[in-house]
Amino acid sequence: MNRAAFVLGALLGVLGQITTTHAEQLLVSTAEPLRSDPLIAPPPLRGASMAEVKQRFGRPDRVFPAVGKPPITRWVYPEFVVYFERDWVIHSVEADTDLSGKTPLQNTARNP
Repeated sequence: MNRAAFVLGALLGVLGQITTTHAEQLLVSTAEPLRSDPLIAPPPLRGASMAEVKQRFGRPDRVFPAVGKPPITRWVYPEFVVYFERDWVIHSVEADTDLSGKTPLQNTARNP
């Protein structure tokens, strides 16, 4: 019995070391998005007010009016798009649309 417990304990110890020595940990910060161009300011962070965004980045190129409940507003800047719930930023993404608001796939569609 003692021999079986010893072998089992040794086996678990070896397996535990194998998994811990080969494990990798990847830490990704979501607070600041990674930017390829350091000269472009990062988009506004969640929780910023409309006034703060306008003060920091100026007037947006296009404003889509609020829709839905709660009201969601979209501001389009050349480098990013900002989504607001009421007066607060809830999300911002790099711009991948033209100012019409259509995605590249929608722009190539034959039906308007």
